[in-house]
Amino acid sequence: MLIDSASSDLLLFVAEKTKIEKARRLPLHNFHRWWSRRFSIIYRFLLSSYLFKEELQVKEALERPYIMRNYAKGKIFMEPFAGGGTGLAEAAMAGWSVYGIDVNPVAAAISKASTYIVAEGLPKNYYNLAVRVLDEALNESKEFWYFNEKLVSYVFISRGKAPTWISTKSVHNKKTFIALCPRCLSLNQSFTLTTTCRECGEEFEINMNASIQLPKSLPETALHWKVFALELRDPQEKWKKEYISTKRDKKVRNWLKGRDRKLQKLTNDVVSSLASKINVTEAVRLIREAGIEELHQLFTRAQLYAFKIFSLASKKLAKTRKERLFLGLALSESTKASSLAAKWHPPIGEPVPAAAMKTYWIPHYTVEANPLAHVPGTLRPLGRNTIASALRAQLKAHEYVQENGGIVNTSVKIKIRNSDAEKVRMPKKVQMIVVDPPYMDSVKSYASLSLIHYSGLKIFDSFCGTKFVSNRNLKDIELREIPRDKEGYEKKLCSIFTKLSKSLDRNSRMVLMYNRIKVDDWTVPLQAAKLAGLYPTAIYWVPGEAPGTLARSRLRGIYLIIMKKLNRISNTKTMRKPHIVFEDVISELDETFPIDREAEYTSLSSLLQAFNSIYYS
Repeated sequence: MLIDSASSDLLLFVAEKTKIEKARRLPLHNFHRWWSRRFSIIYRFLLSSYLFKEELQVKEALERPYIMRNYAKGKIFMEPFAGGGTGLAEAAMAGWSVYGIDVNPVAAAISKASTYIVAEGLPKNYYNLAVRVLDEALNESKEFWYFNEKLVSYVFISRGKAPTWISTKSVHNKKTFIALCPRCLSLNQSFTLTTTCRECGEEFEINMNASIQLPKSLPETALHWKVFALELRDPQEKWKKEYISTKRDKKVRNWLKGRDRKLQKLTNDVVSSLASKINVTEAVRLIREAGIEELHQLFTRAQLYAFKIFSLASKKLAKTRKERLFLGLALSESTKASSLAAKWHPPIGEPVPAAAMKTYWIPHYTVEANPLAHVPGTLRPLGRNTIASALRAQLKAHEYVQENGGIVNTSVKIKIRNSDAEKVRMPKKVQMIVVDPPYMDSVKSYASLSLIHYSGLKIFDSFCGTKFVSNRNLKDIELREIPRDKEGYEKKLCSIFTKLSKSLDRNSRMVLMYNRIKVDDWTVPLQAAKLAGLYPTAIYWVPGEAPGTLARSRLRGIYLIIMKKLNRISNTKTMRKPHIVFEDVISELDETFPIDREAEYTSLSSLLQAFNSIYYS
C-alpha cells in the first residue's frame, strides 16, 4: 500500500496544501468550533494513499476527494476520539462509511451535523426556515434589543474600568477611532490616536488600557458588569453604526434599567434550566476572576432571553429533529461571542471568541453581544459570530459539498456514538482507524473547553424539547474522558487499542496522530500499540496545527504513525523498520509556516528512542 511507503515528495506536497487551511478551515469544518482540528488535507492523504497505488492519484484526491468514491465502496473509516468530526466528514465525502465515537455530546452533535451535510445535505428549504426562526426570535425580543427604533448590536460593559478606545469603524473609507473621554465619558470620533473631547475639551490618548474608573451609578446588565456605551445599527441608514454613552444619555440609562427589571422575571426559567455549578477542571479562572460559579452566569439576562426565544421559535417552526439539530448548533456556535467570556477587541470593533486559548479568559471589559443581530428577512449578521453568522456558515458548508462532488450515494453508512470508546461495541471489520487522542500534559479537560457551547445547547434542549446534551452532566462527561495521569492514561489507551485491534485485519491500517517532546510521553501510546499487536510500518511528519502563540505546546507538527496488525507468530525484532519521512519535509517548509525546528527535532529523537526501547529491546 502507498500509505506504507509514501515519498518525501508526496508528504511535502501534503504539507504545502495545509497552508490553504492555515488561517481558516474549509467551509465544511468551519460551521462550529471544536479544538485541535486537524487539517482536512491530512485525512485526504491517509484515505487516498490507502486506496491508490500511484502518487498522481493521491495528489488529485487531495484536490478532489470525491474521486475516491468508487474505490471506497464498502470500506469503513473509524475514529474513537472523533472530536468535531473533521475526519468523519472527509471520509464520508470520499465515499467511506464512517463510525465515530466521542464522549462529549457537543462533539457528537457537531460530527453528526457535518456528516449529515455530506451524506444528505441540509434539510430542504433550510434557508427559509432559518430566516423565519431568526426573524421571529428578534421580533419577540425587540423591546430588549432595540433602542429608539435602532437595533442594539453591542452593549459595552465592564467590571470596573473602561478603555478610552472602545471601537473602530470606517468613515468615508477611512479608519476612525471611537473614543471614550476619561473626564466626562462622552464619545468622540477621531482619525488619530490622540484627540480632544468635543464636550469638555480634555485632551487624551486613545488606547485599550482599562484606565477609566466608571461611576457606580451606571446601570448593570449582569452582576457587577456596568454598561458604559451602546453600539446601534440604524435601519433607516442602511444599518449604519452609531454609538451612545450611557453616562451622557439619561434615556438610555432608564431604558437599560427597565430592561433589566423585565428580564429578571422573564429569564427565571432559563436560569433554572442552567442551575448547575461549574465544577469542570479548567474553568477555575471563571470563579476566581469573575465570581462566575453557575452556567447561567456566563451570559447576561438579555442573552439568556434571546437564546430562550430562539429555541421556542425553533420548536414552533422546525418539524424534524435534523432541522432542530442545525438550529441548535447555530445557537451553540454563537455563544463563543455572545457570552461574558468573550473578549472585546477595539482595533477591529468585534469580540474575540471565548476560549480561543486552551483555557478561559475573563476580560475586565467586554460587550454584551446581541446573538440575534441580523437584517430582518435575511441571514446578514449585524455583529460577529451571531446566530445568523452560524446559520450562514452551515449553508456555506452545504454549498461546498455541492461544489465538490455533491451528496454521497446511499451506500455510505454513518454512525456517530456519544459514548466511551472503551465501552462501546466496535464494528467487526474496519479498513482504517485514526486515533487522535488527548495529550496528558496539554488540555486537561475538553469538557471545560466545551463549557459555553454546552450551556447554549442545554438552553436549546430545555425550550425546544430536544436532548442533544440535556441528559449529560458536564462533570460526568469530564470524568468519562481519558485520564491525564500517566498510569490511568496508559491503562485506558491500552484497553481501547486492544478493542480497536480486533476490528482490523492484515490489510487494515490504524493511524496514530501524535506528537510529544518527552520520551516518556511517547512510550505510553507505543506501548499500548505493541500490547494490542500493532506494529508501525511508516512514520510521517506533517504540519498539525496552525502556527500561533496561543497554544501551550511549542510543537506545530503531527506524526502520522501508520500501524498494521501483526499475525500471532510475528516477531517485531525481525520485522522491517518503519519507513520514516521527516527531514525532507520539515527542511523545505518556508517562512509562511513558522515552526520551532529544535522542538520538532527533539520530538523525533524522543519518538525513535521510545520506539526502539519498546519494539526492539
